[in-house]
Amino acid sequence: MHPVAVIPMNDPAGFMFPHLQTITPLLKSLFARVFVSVTRITRSALPEHVAWLETDNFFHVTHHQTDVSVGEDCLTLHSNAAAHCHPNQLLHLCFIDQVAFALQSDYRSAFIADVQAVQPEHTPLIFQRSAAAWDAHLQNYL
Repeated sequence: MHPVAVIPMNDPAGFMFPHLQTITPLLKSLFARVFVSVTRITRSALPEHVAWLETDNFFHVTHHQTDVSVGEDCLTLHSNAAAHCHPNQLLHLCFIDQVAFALQSDYRSAFIADVQAVQPEHTPLIFQRSAAAWDAHLQNYL
């Protein structure tokens, strides 16, 4: 099972969207899906880029209607990804500038190998709940 990428997008100047568009084919080969948040200012400044995200079902877009802090952005995005994914789904939490750099540089092979090497049986188990327990208490952990 491919992991899911979780990427906040605060890019009102439009520096990172061209990089995201360039690396999207690679992302599609590495990840099952990308959950991405779009800040209010980014959506206002770059509606055509946001529309591009929304037309591709590979991206699950979370919109912020008001200005939020980086922490609030990440919390909302991560909560949304956790709510829409299977409890055993691996979520790769990352920032677009770092992923774009890795995939467009000499670090590409190392990044790809690192993403592909992580398997559920190799991840630390912090706690485990049954599916029934998650169904009953999921909101307590978001």
